[in-house]
Amino acid sequence: MNMRLTGSSLSVFLSLAMGMPVNAQSPPPSANPTSAFDGTYVGVSAENNSTGNTLAGGRARTQGYAGARSCTNFRAPARLTITNGRARVRWGDRTLEGNAAPDGSLTMTTGYGQKFDGQIEGQQIKGQLVGYCAYSLTWRKQSRPLLT
Repeated sequence: MNMRLTGSSLSVFLSLAMGMPVNAQSPPPSANPTSAFDGTYVGVSAENNSTGNTLAGGRARTQGYAGARSCTNFRAPARLTITNGRARVRWGDRTLEGNAAPDGSLTMTTGYGQKFDGQIEGQQIKGQLVGYCAYSLTWRKQSRPLLT
């Protein structure tokens, strides 16, 4: 057998094989949103878990550093809405968005580093938001007004 032909055939085979996926996996399934939790939720409380902290990108001396800012306190988060399983709430100058899963878990992100992980139980949503600062947030489902 001609060694040159065998080497050439092997090169062609390897080139073709490299282009074929091996054990190709599809991306993980996204959370299945559910409309079971649809509604408007009013902010009840916001606990600043970063009180006293000044986050400054790891700098020990924050004085005069433009990136230093303190974590502000506020009474309650903005109104949160869930429509067709999709949750949205304003967070500063951004919007937290995510899906309510059938088990009541809720994860929302701004796409800029802030992430909320929480749980919908009964008429309340409770969870932790972590980003530049950390907060414990609570919302209560707004009851629908009675029509007369």
